[in-house]
Amino acid sequence: MNSITEKFKSNRRLINIAKFVLIFIILKAISWVLAQFIFMIPIYIFQIPYFIISDYTLICTIIIMVCILAKERIGREKIADLELSESGDLIANEELTEMKFMRKKILNTKLIGNIILLPAVPLIIYCFISQNTAVVIITNILMLVGIYVRIVTVSSLSKEYSAKFKSAFVLPELKKNFDNLTYEPDKFFGYDMYNFAGVFEDINSIWGNDFTEADYRGIHFQMSDSRADEITTHTYQDKDGNTKTKEKIRKIFSGKVFSFKSKENYRDAIYILKKDFKNTAFNKSISDIFKKNSYQDMEKISTELDNFNQRFNIFSDNPQEAMRVLTPQAIESIFYVDNLMNKPLMFIFKESSIYIFIDYLGEDTFDASTKRTPSEEKRKLQIDINLIKGFLETMYFKK
Repeated sequence: MNSITEKFKSNRRLINIAKFVLIFIILKAISWVLAQFIFMIPIYIFQIPYFIISDYTLICTIIIMVCILAKERIGREKIADLELSESGDLIANEELTEMKFMRKKILNTKLIGNIILLPAVPLIIYCFISQNTAVVIITNILMLVGIYVRIVTVSSLSKEYSAKFKSAFVLPELKKNFDNLTYEPDKFFGYDMYNFAGVFEDINSIWGNDFTEADYRGIHFQMSDSRADEITTHTYQDKDGNTKTKEKIRKIFSGKVFSFKSKENYRDAIYILKKDFKNTAFNKSISDIFKKNSYQDMEKISTELDNFNQRFNIFSDNPQEAMRVLTPQAIESIFYVDNLMNKPLMFIFKESSIYIFIDYLGEDTFDASTKRTPSEEKRKLQIDINLIKGFLETMYFKK
């Protein structure tokens, strides 16, 4: 089981290399099509010399690309300047200033990669027309260097940027809002958590990050980004009769998981799923829902609130316990999380724990992106903090 997970993680490390090769092939293909079916037309019809068409195209393309990139660069600078003027604290805060310069470095590196890469396209066209060996070599070098800068270098800088955001902002904000904090960026929920949930089937690969454990007003909680997949291996024969294997990955869950220590013990498990939450035993056909012993006595339950019934499905093998747990405060807390996140959700009330699964394909919880300013990243972080505090405040402390 662990070897499958490690193999899947190892495969993910090849994504940048795959992008590198793919972009190289695509640019080659586009340039070949342009050279064969577009730029050859005026050459044959009007008898225009090769060098005039190729040189004119090259010069015009470079000028247009430089103008576009310069305009993009000016726009990014305005955004960066606006970011610094959003509040006086931003200018005084050394950490935010450093984040600003790291972000600027990444954007500049992208720009350099684009400047190197984009003119390589007309150069490739020129290669097809002129058949000049020296130009072919120079063009391939430009493409390889441009793709390396644009993908590999930017990826490395982005990881540093994200790590800086976690150390400079995530940890201080978490410590400010919660007690007894433990934050482990490389740790995540394991198989025990999914087995305890009891509704996810066919999982044989799990990974994640940003495991956080703390207390809020005496209530212990844990949270983590988590990805759970089913990896199956298929054997087939190619056209030469050779036996080969192919792995197929099916996403079961990808998102955030929150675990709260409840103030009470639940006699029987209660599952509350938003109707767009998929890939659990409850989403199968009626004949399959109860195929496991753990589901055979479960019932689908409705509350007296039509609005709640329209948005959520409730399952439990003890309807009386479900109705006891779903107090007005509990329902309000569920609505709070749903309205805040607006994503597929599942709540599990089981034994002495409450789990919240938020299913979405997106960026990791605490990872920073250059698409957003540091101020926007802080607001994104605040949403997760508000989810925890708002859910517990509504569930237990609201009067």
